[in-house]
Amino acid sequence: MIKLIYNELYKIFHKKVFYIMLIISFALILGEGYLAKFIKNNMTESTWLLEDRIENVDKTTNEGQTEFADASAQLEVMKLCEKEGTYSLKCAVANDPEAMNPLTQYYLLVAQDKGDSEEAQKARDEFDEVLKKYDGKDFKDFYGDRAKVIKEEIEEAEQMKAAIELAVKSGTALPKEISEIDLSENDIEQMKKDYNNTLETLRMTLEGYEYLRDVNKGNNETNGIIAYYAAAYNTYKDFDPDDSAYKDNDSLTTKRNAEKEYYTYKYMIDNRIVYNDVRANRDQMILPSLSAMNGFVLIFAILLVAGIICDEFNKGTIKQLLIKPFERSKILTSKIIACTLVILLFNLLYYGVVYVAASIPFGFNVDSVLYYSFNTHSVGEMNLLVYMFINTICLIPQLLFYTALCLLFGVLFTNLAISFIGGFAVY
Repeated sequence: MIKLIYNELYKIFHKKVFYIMLIISFALILGEGYLAKFIKNNMTESTWLLEDRIENVDKTTNEGQTEFADASAQLEVMKLCEKEGTYSLKCAVANDPEAMNPLTQYYLLVAQDKGDSEEAQKARDEFDEVLKKYDGKDFKDFYGDRAKVIKEEIEEAEQMKAAIELAVKSGTALPKEISEIDLSENDIEQMKKDYNNTLETLRMTLEGYEYLRDVNKGNNETNGIIAYYAAAYNTYKDFDPDDSAYKDNDSLTTKRNAEKEYYTYKYMIDNRIVYNDVRANRDQMILPSLSAMNGFVLIFAILLVAGIICDEFNKGTIKQLLIKPFERSKILTSKIIACTLVILLFNLLYYGVVYVAASIPFGFNVDSVLYYSFNTHSVGEMNLLVYMFINTICLIPQLLFYTALCLLFGVLFTNLAISFIGGFAVY
C-alpha cells in the first residue's frame, strides 16, 4: 500500500497543474497587495469633481446656492486634510458638524453675494475658532467634548419623550414645545416612535465618540468601525433573534450575517480594539482570500483527481497497473489517500501563499483575528495562523467527498472534461 501511495504521489508531483495554480494564486494576491499599497500611498480623493460642481452650479436658485455652499465647504476641508494629514486631529475637527456648519453657512452667504457681510465674517470666524480650540490637544479632548454634547442631546430627548408619555397617560397638557401644534393621537404615537429612533441613534453615536476618545486615535479604520457598527445595528435590529423563525436557509443566512457583523463591531468598540491601516489592509486581503479559498482548492481537487484516473486510461497505463499483484480496492484506496494528502498540502501551501503575498507589501506581524460563535452568540480572538489551520481541518470532509466523487466520474467516463464538468456541477 505504501509503495502504491508513493507511486501516486510521484505522478502527482510531476503534474504541472500543481505548480501553475500555486504560482497564479501567489502572483494575483501579491499584485493585489502592491496595488492596494500604491493606491493608499498615491491616490488622494480628487478635488476636480467638486471644483467642477462649484464652477457650473446655478447660484441664482436656492438649490444652486445650497449646492455651491456644500461643495465649497467640502472642498476647503478636503484641501485642509490633504495639507494636515487625512488622519490628523485638525482634519477630524474640520469634518465635525461643529466646524462644518458655520463654514457651510459662510459659503451660502458667499453664494448670495453677501461674502463681505458681518454675518459671513462671523460664520468664518466661528469655523476658525473651532479649529484653534483644539490646537495642542489630542483626539481624547476632541471626542470627549463631542461625547458631552451627545449626552446633553440624549438627556433632552429622554425628557421630551417622558413628558409626552406622561401627558398621554395622565391627560395633562403636552410640553410647550409641541402644545401649540394640532396633533392627532396617531401623530403623538409617531412622535414617540421618532424619539425612540432618535435616542437609538444618539446612543450609538455616543458609543462611537467614547470609543474614539478612549483609543485617542483617528484613522480610516477607527472611523470605519463606527460607521459599520451603526449600519450593522440598523440591519440586525429588524431581524427576529430566534433562528427557528426562519423557514428557508437564505433568510437564516442573511440574519446570521447581520448578527455576526453587529456583534463583531460591538465587541471591537466595547473592548477598544484598534486596527491600524496597514494591518487592516493586510487582513482585508487575507480573510476574504481564505473565504474564496474553498472554491479555489476544490477546483484544483477536481482537476487533480479527475486527471489522475483519466490519464491512466488515456495513456494506457491502467492496464499495466491492473496486472500488478495488487487488489483493485488497494489501488483505488492508494489514489484516494494520495490525492487527499496532496490536496491538504496544496491547501496549506495556498494559505502560506496568501499570508506571504499579503504580508510582503504590509509586513509580517502575526495578529489575532476575531471570530463569532453562533452557539454562544459571542465574539472571541484567535491567532491568525491558528485560524488558518482550523479552516484547513474544517475543509477535510468536503475535500474527501469531492475526491471520491471525482474518482467515480473518472472511472465511469475516462474523460477529463466530462469528469471536471460533472464534479464542478455538483460543487
